[in-house]
Amino acid sequence: MLKTNSKLTCRNLDDSAVVTEKDGCQTSIRAAIYARVASLSQESNCRINKQIARCREYIEQRGWIVHCLFVDEGESGRNVDRPKFQLMLEKARTGCFDAIVVWTLDRLSRSIVDIVNVGKTLREYGVALCSVTEHFDTTKVAELFDFRSIRCHPPDRNMSPRKSPEQ
Repeated sequence: MLKTNSKLTCRNLDDSAVVTEKDGCQTSIRAAIYARVASLSQESNCRINKQIARCREYIEQRGWIVHCLFVDEGESGRNVDRPKFQLMLEKARTGCFDAIVVWTLDRLSRSIVDIVNVGKTLREYGVALCSVTEHFDTTKVAELFDFRSIRCHPPDRNMSPRKSPEQ
């Protein structure tokens, strides 16, 4: 079973993609990975490992640092009342990392309202949110948590438009 890194060093963050220390040297973004599955089966363990691996790749490709890992196993995405999720939000509040990386936004919650609220909270904390598969990254100023940039399932182009009763 994966454990959250309990030895986190915390400090205040700025809003830029590169964190600047007092001496002017630039350091990488400290990223937290969040993964979740609703089941405790062996198959779910494999899915957790795949989520984490893809998030690690995403982080490494950007030159960031994997600072901590939060995993909720056997927890529904129906709401945000999950132990590691709540711990992650608390660590975000105290500035322990600069960004949260998830495989997909539905790992945060199945509720779009919850995702919007979490996004707002993270922005208040100065923590970015990144989704690997949805190409969603709020470390970029242009993509500050704007849900217009999230794509839902595209409409079926083969469907004919619905006709009004008058037609």
